[in-house]
Amino acid sequence: MKRQLSSIDLHYLIKELQALKDSRIDKIYQPEKEIIIFGLYKSNIGKKLLRIDVGKCIYILEEKEAYEEILGFGQFLRKHLDGHFLVDIEQIEPERIIKLTFKTKESTKYLYIEFIGKGNAMLCNEHDVIMNALEQHDYSARSIRPKLKYAYPMMAYNIFDLNEKDLVELLKNSKKDSLVTSLATELGLGGLYSEEICLLSNIDKNVNPKNIDEKQIQIIFSSIKKIINKNIDAYAVFDENNNVIDVTP
Repeated sequence: MKRQLSSIDLHYLIKELQALKDSRIDKIYQPEKEIIIFGLYKSNIGKKLLRIDVGKCIYILEEKEAYEEILGFGQFLRKHLDGHFLVDIEQIEPERIIKLTFKTKESTKYLYIEFIGKGNAMLCNEHDVIMNALEQHDYSARSIRPKLKYAYPMMAYNIFDLNEKDLVELLKNSKKDSLVTSLATELGLGGLYSEEICLLSNIDKNVNPKNIDEKQIQIIFSSIKKIINKNIDAYAVFDENNNVIDVTP
């Protein structure tokens, strides 16, 4: 099964999740530490469940399951988000981070969901100061703790706002030995989409990125744009036992 979402996966997921905008929070559940479920109600679509598997995936549940238990962080969310409306759903591009904006007439709060590493979730006030976090951590460049301003890591290049000059610079200064690895890690494409871009471009994925010429860069750039501007045509991949092993937009 798919273990982690890529930045491009989130890019397309955000488009589908827009249908939940302006929904009112009905219930919040946390049946397991890494699972947060929002029961939402919107007049034109009725009740929906938004399930977040922190660090792994986020999706709309079509069938209601029995959720009763609510752990500590879920109780905190319920206390501070009760009566709020989900007014915006966005990706902190190009990061694997989703920002959910909740509002009432009196308050605005942000829930950040990180799909980096093991993942995390942070509820912040209108000034982006952390109120509480699923996991508290101290990293080399930032700390995730209450009363501190939320800070997130930033890629050097934004794949969704990339130009050819950026791509030339990235490949020229790459610290990786192969094109596919450079695209996957230094541009944040992930393995699957980096392989696909090499195939679309008809360029050997193992070539040293520093040896890519100007014409090849133009082709790679065009392939990247094709990937991030496609219409959604999502499907699941099953194994021989009919188990879902992957999902792609």
